[in-house]
Amino acid sequence: MARTKNSKHTSAADSDSNAGAKRTEVESSPAEDDRKAQTTSLFLDDAAKNPIVINHYNGAEVKHTLDDAARRILVDDYTFVENYKHVDNRLLLGYLAVVCAGLGTLYSYLVPFPKCKPVLAVFVVAYFIFNGLMMLYASFVEKDTVFMGVKKDPSRIDPDVHATASSELKRFSTDYSLTLDISRGGSNAGKGKGSKSSKSSRVTLKRNIGVWFDVEGRFAADAFYRDLTSQLSADFLKQN
Repeated sequence: MARTKNSKHTSAADSDSNAGAKRTEVESSPAEDDRKAQTTSLFLDDAAKNPIVINHYNGAEVKHTLDDAARRILVDDYTFVENYKHVDNRLLLGYLAVVCAGLGTLYSYLVPFPKCKPVLAVFVVAYFIFNGLMMLYASFVEKDTVFMGVKKDPSRIDPDVHATASSELKRFSTDYSLTLDISRGGSNAGKGKGSKSSKSSRVTLKRNIGVWFDVEGRFAADAFYRDLTSQLSADFLKQN
């Protein structure tokens, strides 16, 4: 009888421990889900595999690192397709300037200098015109834009989502500013059934660069990701 009672007590204790373990598993599942959700970021996965270390005293290098991180988050995690309109236009103007310089050099090589003077002058003027247009385009059209992209609805029911990001890090300043303009609809609104009216929003992230870089110049990708995504409207960006 004593053995029977002891076995009953043992089995009851095992049942209680198993139930407690199950409760622990159930209680811990939300935290595990959060951790799993955090690891779904392609940007963070890549940053963990390839840590970024820069000279944090170089403002241009810091700005480029932060701009590229914002672009990768929008492309990798928010599935935007980047629009290279500004880059393509600047490259076109630059190529035209180089072509004029090359043709002018070739013509002056084939034709002696006194005779090639009028044609060479045309090429020189054209070179400076295209080069000047490229600089004007970068200063007054592209400005501080670091990203342009669109997110299309696979079902083609909702209008496209357009995003334009611009950034600023003034010289001798440690304050970085990123502005993201998001619009849903616009020229694409009303093309699909059930399409919504045009909506727009602006997200601004302003921080001291010291929160994203340590004293050795290591980039804290997780901190930047957290700060940027916390400012974004997930319902607006990820809505299908």
